[in-house]
Amino acid sequence: MLGVRAHFKGGLMRLEVPPGRRCPRMWNTSARPNMSLSGILTEASWQRCFVVELNRITGITFFFSSNRIVGVHIHDSREPYALSTYRRIFQSRDHNLVWVYLPILEDDPLLALDICRSSLPDESRQFWIKEVGITSHEWETFRPMDSIRARTKKVGEIALGPQHFDTAPKNHAEEPPTIFVYSDTFGGHPLPVVATYYKQRSQFPMRQPFPRLCPIGEPAYFSQAPLDDVASIQAFYMKLQELGEFGEICEFCTGMIFKYRNGGCRAVGQCRIDIDLTKQIMEPDWISYKNDLLGLGFYEPKRYMPQVHFDHNHPLYGRGTVDAWTRRPLRGQLRFWFTDQSSFISIDDT
Repeated sequence: MLGVRAHFKGGLMRLEVPPGRRCPRMWNTSARPNMSLSGILTEASWQRCFVVELNRITGITFFFSSNRIVGVHIHDSREPYALSTYRRIFQSRDHNLVWVYLPILEDDPLLALDICRSSLPDESRQFWIKEVGITSHEWETFRPMDSIRARTKKVGEIALGPQHFDTAPKNHAEEPPTIFVYSDTFGGHPLPVVATYYKQRSQFPMRQPFPRLCPIGEPAYFSQAPLDDVASIQAFYMKLQELGEFGEICEFCTGMIFKYRNGGCRAVGQCRIDIDLTKQIMEPDWISYKNDLLGLGFYEPKRYMPQVHFDHNHPLYGRGTVDAWTRRPLRGQLRFWFTDQSSFISIDDT
């Protein structure tokens, strides 16, 4: 802090940093953490950082924009909903804001949590331009991306964030992470600090977390959840009108939180608690779903939105595909692709 001047006015303090000097980080604790952090650690002109004990929270919402983490909300008993953070910072940026929720349960503690900031390799460029159909400009915007890798005791490996094909080994710990550190949002820019603290680390590869193809046809976010042994589902919906002159108002699914009989929990899609409509389904046995294609107007971009229903015992129409609805027992892996405007689901039996 040598050479830094403090100015006090109206109960506030302003720091004046000498030219050429890096602005110091400010913390929400009386003593700066003396620890080795792992994750996104970059320099910025202004950084206000927060230290959170992972065993004292119930979840984390990561706000993404253009594939980068631009904000964080910590869910706890004082602030159980992310709406307060959204209103405080992001209401002017909601046109491309994506919510990614990671539940953290006392009965299913985190064994690992890694936040990575990387860029897609040059050899991926042709695939995304030719196969997916993005432009060269979109590639340059889309290429830098943040991703979240986690592991819990009961649910296992979790991969959240923009879909990409990074297969490199990830660092994980011999002991669970204890501290989560993040910087405050400033102007909606990518956060310079999002990291975790481990006492002891080791290295071993995670299995490939993301599928190779994206059915939406554009860069998307990806999440998945097992469908076996589900105790309850909290489904999030928004009401939109189907295509056609007489299109009915339908409830389209934007996200789901699965709770399992072993006490584990997994979230897919955008789980915007206290914003979107929700339904609670207990002990479901069957799932019925279809992905509706919306937005085929001349000036309206194409997008998908899924309709999802859960049943107990045997559904009325039996197993199979009827009127574009797929009906099947609740088994396998549910895959959920999503953007700020579109969502798509499928089920993999493997």
